[in-house]
Amino acid sequence: MKKIIIIDDNPSLQLQLQNALTHLSTNKYEIEIWEKEKVQGKWQSQFDAQKLVSNADEDVWRRVILAETNLAMIVADHDLSAFNEVRVSESTLTEACKQSSIPICTYHRKPGTSTSAQELRGIYSQTRSFAISIDISNIDTAAAKILAVADGFETLLTAFNSVSDEIKKAGPASIVSSVLERPGMVTFFSRYATGPTLASDVIDHLDANNQKEAYLQMEKRMPFVLGCWLHNYVLPFPGVLLNEVASASYVNLSQVDFTNHSNHFSTAKYIGPFSGTAGYWWRTELDQLLVDADCEDGVEYLSKKSIQANPSICCVTKNSPAGFYCLVRREPISLAASVGRLSWIPEGADLSRIDTELYDSVAPMMGI
Repeated sequence: MKKIIIIDDNPSLQLQLQNALTHLSTNKYEIEIWEKEKVQGKWQSQFDAQKLVSNADEDVWRRVILAETNLAMIVADHDLSAFNEVRVSESTLTEACKQSSIPICTYHRKPGTSTSAQELRGIYSQTRSFAISIDISNIDTAAAKILAVADGFETLLTAFNSVSDEIKKAGPASIVSSVLERPGMVTFFSRYATGPTLASDVIDHLDANNQKEAYLQMEKRMPFVLGCWLHNYVLPFPGVLLNEVASASYVNLSQVDFTNHSNHFSTAKYIGPFSGTAGYWWRTELDQLLVDADCEDGVEYLSKKSIQANPSICCVTKNSPAGFYCLVRREPISLAASVGRLSWIPEGADLSRIDTELYDSVAPMMGI
C-alpha cells in the first residue's frame, strides 16, 4: 500500500485531515502524519555532519523523501512557521519533491474575498508550479481533492508504463494523448507543450553517468512532470479540455441549463487523471454532438429534446453572447470584452481570456 504523508505544525488540523483522508480513501492509501518531533528526526537523519554531501535544506529533504518507501504524495501546510527550530518550509519541501519526482499538495485557507490582482497572480504562478494548491477551508472537500490528485498521478504512472518506447520518444503531447486514449489529439496537446520548457523540466535534476542511467531516470521523472503539466497547465486553461463554465459558454448555454442537463452531453465528458472532483468535457466531442444533431448550439440541441434553455451571456456586457471563459472571473465572457493569447497562456488555450478592464488595471504593474 502506498502512503500519503501529512506535514503540518497544527496537530488538530493535521489529525482532522488524516481522519478525513483515511475515511475517504477506504484503505487505498496509508495516511501518515509527521508531527514536529518526527519532522526534526527525519531532517537530522539525513543531515551529513561530515559535510561530504550538500546540507542545503532542499537537499536534506530530498534525501529524506527518497529514503521513504511506497510514497505516493506529500501533503503540507502552506505555513509551517510554528515548527520554529525545525528547518522545513513549504518552498523547501516543494523543491525537494520536484527533485525527487514526488507529487506534493500544499494547502491553505482561501480568503473569503480576493482582489483581481491576487487571482491573476495565482493563475500566473500556477503555470510553472510543481505543487498542487488546495483550499483547506472545508476538510472533507480538501481531502477528496487530495485523493483525486494522488489517484491522478498514480493513474498517469500506471498508464505511462504501458506506453510504447516509440510514443515516448515522440514527446509529451504524444504520451499524454496515448495515456488518455486519444491518439488523434496529439496536435491539440502539442499546442500546450512548449518543447524547451517541458524538456528542461524532465531532464532537470538528472544525475546520471551514462545514457542508460539517464534514460531510466527520465522514465521515472516523466509521469511526475506530465502530471504537474496536465493539472496546472492544461486543465485550468480551457482549450482542448473545458471545465463546466467554459463548456456551457462554448456551446452557448447558461451554466444553470448546462449543469441541469449535463446528462445530454455525457459522451463528451472527460474521464481521466484529475477528473475525480471536477467536471471537464472534451471540446472536440462537444462539437461532434452538435454536428451529429445538426444543431448550431446547445440551445438548439436541447430544444430538439423538448428542453427550453437560455443562451450563455457575457459576464461583462450582461447582454452579448459569451463563447469564451474569463480566467479571473471564472465566468463566461465574450471575445470583444476580453484579452487573450498572452505569452504565459498556453497557445492551445484559445478559449481562455481575461476581462479587458481587469487586465488593464492590474497586469502592467505585475509585469505580465
